[in-house]
Amino acid sequence: MHRFWPRQQLPLRPRCSVCRSQQRWVHEPERRQLSDDRDFKASLSNWRQRTSTPLGTFIRHEEPDGQIWYTVKPKIDRLKRENTPNFYEIPDALIDLDADGQSGVRVFSDEDERKMAERWSVNSTHEAAASVIYTMETEATRLRHSWEEILAQPASPWRISHHDVVSVALRGVADSSDQAEPQRLVPGGRAEFIRSLCQSNGIPAYAAQDDKGTLEWMLIRKSAMEHHATTHTDQLPTVQDFTEAVKGANSFMELSRVIATCSQGSLGNEHNAIATFDGSVPDLIQHAVMRLLNDYETGSPQREEALRHAVSVVVSSEMNLRSCRPDLGVKLWAFGHQLAKSHSLLLMIDSLRKGLEADYTAISAETKSCLIDSVTDLLVRLATSERDLQFSGLTATALLRLLTGAPSTERTGSRSIRSIIMDKTPSDMTPDAKYRMYASYVALLGRLGAVRSLWAEYRAVGTVAKEIRLYYHPSALAHAIVSAVAASPPFRGKQVPDSKETSSLLFCFSADYRDLASRTGCDDSRAAPSSLMGLDTLEVEAALRQSLSRYLGELTRLQRVGSM
Repeated sequence: MHRFWPRQQLPLRPRCSVCRSQQRWVHEPERRQLSDDRDFKASLSNWRQRTSTPLGTFIRHEEPDGQIWYTVKPKIDRLKRENTPNFYEIPDALIDLDADGQSGVRVFSDEDERKMAERWSVNSTHEAAASVIYTMETEATRLRHSWEEILAQPASPWRISHHDVVSVALRGVADSSDQAEPQRLVPGGRAEFIRSLCQSNGIPAYAAQDDKGTLEWMLIRKSAMEHHATTHTDQLPTVQDFTEAVKGANSFMELSRVIATCSQGSLGNEHNAIATFDGSVPDLIQHAVMRLLNDYETGSPQREEALRHAVSVVVSSEMNLRSCRPDLGVKLWAFGHQLAKSHSLLLMIDSLRKGLEADYTAISAETKSCLIDSVTDLLVRLATSERDLQFSGLTATALLRLLTGAPSTERTGSRSIRSIIMDKTPSDMTPDAKYRMYASYVALLGRLGAVRSLWAEYRAVGTVAKEIRLYYHPSALAHAIVSAVAASPPFRGKQVPDSKETSSLLFCFSADYRDLASRTGCDDSRAAPSSLMGLDTLEVEAALRQSLSRYLGELTRLQRVGSM
């Protein structure tokens, strides 16, 4: 057997003693120059120190018979990194959400995301690990389902079911071997009962032993919970505690936390503590909000931001009070509506919509009058002011949702401005006041481009109040449809305006809402309808011409009647 030495890095001879060749690997009869392996290692170490050869250059080989020889590792293998990926290696760039304003932290940019996706998108090791994890999750799901099926059986043939465990727990607490107390079981005690249960159901001894341990744990936990309930009483916050906490709040966030804590009660108690307070809760919250707002200069951007936070705090407090004390909730709603009115049109619309959804009109005549006054103020303000008509897409969709109740079709007709006008106006309201509300409602539909809704309003003329229908209904709808045709783009679809589906108010309201949301790119609701279709352009134009001619004819006739 020959050793193989690198020719250019030979520590002993430059040529082979057998063939005297100049090939790369030189043959050298072993044991003729080296007495043992230690001399070879020493010479190799000295040669490495002289030539400064980097570590890892030679590869050590050991034969089955004990012979050891070395070869030179190729350069490409020496430069290649070991393929040992780290599963938990952290990328170079991270987003530290808690280090805002700290030094040495930068934002995770799009370029970092692209590099990370390019590096980690395809990795066979990661895919293998994900496959193993998926297999484990699938197996765990299968075992969980099988265990649920076993527990669903009234008496398993190999395991005590939960029915048996509960029945044993109800019959007694301890075994005769555990305590000296008299047994409250059938003759024989719990041990005899479990033994008979195992014999009748064929349950093995080891399964019964495990279930006895589970039963003991259940009984110990039950007694511990009963002891905790008798020795610990959770104290709800009192009115004095709430008053001190509200007066001591230095920010809107702190005030919101105080209200939420008192609304949820104490730990382990679902009782609402505010429900036990008196009627001073809205006044306390109102004074605290105004105190925090007075710290900001009027007209400054900081005050506008603080006003928005104040509206959020009042709205959340109103929702907490509404569930237990509607009479207190309506007071906070009125205060929050005034704040929203002074901030922006969008917050005002959203506040009014929440008041309608809470159905505050059914609490008392005072709250109903307050809500109707707010609706009238909004309608007159939007119908007469040109400045407020330049609202954003989100404001437009929110306004159409407030006017018609769409797209929540189950609430349409009872939680919208139209329902207020048609059904919930006070009996002492004059016909002129009712007309102004209806005319403003129709005019806003026209300026929002709700052609379908106006078409449905014309077809539902029988449902309009008598004083509106006889005097003002045709003229209001005629002018509104002219504005709607000018504001809305051409319609798309294949449905006929005179079909049974398009004559429905719910369909038309929802279809107009969807078109406005797609036009502006803003959707005020969480679940807009997806199965509604539009109307054909030519058919809509023909129907509108026909309806406008009828409107103008009726308007002319009424004008002649009025002049006589």
